[in-house]
Amino acid sequence: MKNKIDLTFNFFVPLLEIINEENVRKPLEFLKTSEKLCKKLEQFYFEKKNKSKEDNHKDENQDFFVPKIGKVKLRLTTESYNYYRSTRAYICDKEPIRPVIAFVSNYIKWIIDENNLELLKPRKRVEIFPSLIGTITKKVSLEINNETKNIQEKIDIITRICNREKTSEKLDILSAVFTDYSTFHVKESSTHTMIEIDSETLKKLNFDFKNKKRIKIHDVYVVFLDFNKIVLIREKKCNKLLIERLKQSINLVSMFRVLADRAIDILDKDIFSEKHIEEKFEFFEYLIAVLEPTLYSSLENMKLLPKHYQRVLFKKSAEILAYDKYSKEIQIKVTNKIKTWELREQVMFLSRHNTVINRLKSKYKLEKDQVLEPALTEKQHIMLNYLIDKYTEDIISKGYAGLEVLTKTPFGSVSANRIRQEINPWLEKKEIDSDKITDYELKEKPPKMLAELNRKGLIIVKEPEVGRTKRLFYVNEADEYIQTRLRGIMRQI
Repeated sequence: MKNKIDLTFNFFVPLLEIINEENVRKPLEFLKTSEKLCKKLEQFYFEKKNKSKEDNHKDENQDFFVPKIGKVKLRLTTESYNYYRSTRAYICDKEPIRPVIAFVSNYIKWIIDENNLELLKPRKRVEIFPSLIGTITKKVSLEINNETKNIQEKIDIITRICNREKTSEKLDILSAVFTDYSTFHVKESSTHTMIEIDSETLKKLNFDFKNKKRIKIHDVYVVFLDFNKIVLIREKKCNKLLIERLKQSINLVSMFRVLADRAIDILDKDIFSEKHIEEKFEFFEYLIAVLEPTLYSSLENMKLLPKHYQRVLFKKSAEILAYDKYSKEIQIKVTNKIKTWELREQVMFLSRHNTVINRLKSKYKLEKDQVLEPALTEKQHIMLNYLIDKYTEDIISKGYAGLEVLTKTPFGSVSANRIRQEINPWLEKKEIDSDKITDYELKEKPPKMLAELNRKGLIIVKEPEVGRTKRLFYVNEADEYIQTRLRGIMRQI
């Protein structure tokens, strides 16, 4: 239809509690961890790939009911299916990504009470994203003719209607996701408005774009009227898929602002300090994997936005909408909060081998490089490296459960006899000359190099106790240099 403008209204509901709440509805439990999500998406991928066009069978276990909206189908649409294929390598490698794939309901009729707005096809649907946010999306068109006046006033009226409906619709989303959400409170976002209009129709209207920031992507101008109202000016024959992808990139920035605001609140309240260690790790890995803007704007990273123009628009929109401020605040809070954990928890968390944790390790490595290393002889340095390796190996082998069990034997502790048995194979593995540490030196009681490390506070010597006849040597978890060193562990450890 000529001479019309298309309006999209949406608001966002953060769903970060999915990670730690027990009352998540069964069809959505796969959202609790990135590993379960990866497995589920791969399942959906093969179902979509193997399903014939004539097969209309629906698995009811893949639907969940959203009151007043309809059923949200946990399936890949054609567009999300094609998108998934471009990121599938990361999914199969169990990278902790939360891809930009929405599980959506069908559109249903959106009933608006106000009269004489000349609305065309008012409709709405719900979307649930793996990035742990839900949204209600509403669409409507307005016919434009030579007598049309005060178009912005009409848009404002519809926006007010959306705002009145937000609270009840937020509860619809929460009811669909959780069986009980009485133990926590989340705030929905402001209403975001997208105005799509062609350049010829725009001439009939009185939009004021003076001093407004704009971006040109192909034949579309994106104009930011304010933080919550954006205009897309298109050529009449502009590809609809291009418009949808541009809207997706802008919406992502708005979504992440909402998620970041909620995440900062959770971090400030230190909610996860009392949660199970696996839930804590999953939450912090989520923050690093989802809310880092460079992951979406750089081709060198995960290609979470497959098209170049999407990445360009995301980056520029993040700057205009001030998402960078949120992102930097979260980065600082996350890195500082991790440093308050018990050292063994830090080592366990940083031992996860994936792209986002490696990026975090690189930050901690820069911190380590700025810390002055204590004056050590070559033998002391080698022995300290050996004990650090024993500490990290012990923690990783014990797993999550082992970190929560109190034992008499400290993590990574070894006797002099065990050092004598293991040192040569370890030196060989590290490609260090085996003559650097001699068996005679390790027979001393205690070995001189270990006694010096103990004197400098880098390791602890545990004297024999009842039932144990040998001294034990292990790194001092309380030492600042040891902590910084272990946070900056290299990827191969």
